[in-house]
Amino acid sequence: MSKEHDAGAKSEVGAFDFLMPLFTQCDKIYSDMAKRHSESYMGMWVLEEIGEHPEGVTQKHLCEALHSPKQTVNSLVSAHVRRGLVETKPNSRDGRSKLHVLTEEGKAKFDAIRSDEEALEAYSLEGVSEEELALVRRILTDVTNRFAEGVAKLDAGESLAEGEAQAL
Repeated sequence: MSKEHDAGAKSEVGAFDFLMPLFTQCDKIYSDMAKRHSESYMGMWVLEEIGEHPEGVTQKHLCEALHSPKQTVNSLVSAHVRRGLVETKPNSRDGRSKLHVLTEEGKAKFDAIRSDEEALEAYSLEGVSEEELALVRRILTDVTNRFAEGVAKLDAGESLAEGEAQAL
């Protein structure tokens, strides 16, 4: 692709305009997966985050990892406790907080979710080389990091003048 064509493409469809429909589609796919496992979208995120940490996680960890307020996380964890998927135990490292861990039933659900995700990943990446996947990861990581840096600059009252942008 020529530089002129590439530059023209960037001005026609910005990265945000290109990525947002993809992010929205990923959210929809994840929401459908949650329904398949009789979970809410955020409820499945909570199960997955707890499942990734068999030693247990604090509510603070969940809030930070899921970018959610503690009221939302507390409500989701409480619902999982009532359903027998999660149990809460004392945190031996910090007596002021508790750890949330999956019960055997919660582990079974987490394993079923993971199994579906792994199968879908294999299916969706069929025919994509490791090199292509690495390039996509690098580009999306770079763009996402730049978005985060840009938001931080805007929050700090700094300029995002085009001349300051770095090439990926």
